[in-house]
Amino acid sequence: MTFGLAPRAMVVHLRGRRIPADAVLAGHYAAWLVVSAVIAWLMLLFGVLFPVGMLDSPDPTHLLAVVRNPLTRIVLAGLFVLGLFHWAHRFRFMLEHGLKLSRYDRAIAVCSYGTAVLGSIAAIWVPATL
Repeated sequence: MTFGLAPRAMVVHLRGRRIPADAVLAGHYAAWLVVSAVIAWLMLLFGVLFPVGMLDSPDPTHLLAVVRNPLTRIVLAGLFVLGLFHWAHRFRFMLEHGLKLSRYDRAIAVCSYGTAVLGSIAAIWVPATL
């Protein structure tokens, strides 16, 4: 399996010059490293350190105040929407190319991206009503 397909599929230009494939690939790996580090830290905090009592758990009213902040709501909604459309894209191409169902391209696209739109509406509505 090749992990370097993205630089070949997505040619990036900056000021008329092509960015080397290694730089694009390094950017992808760096982004996944940051995301993985944040998720690992949150899992360590809320899954180990707070339940065991090594750290004082945050006050629920403080967490609710953080979530009610408009900037936090925008960031959370953006993360949910991006995640849902990422899932829809991966799911669509898994069905079309992995399971060889490309003859149902239009129906698969409508169902997968339609689900992402409905989930995005819910993901925007829920934080807005907290």
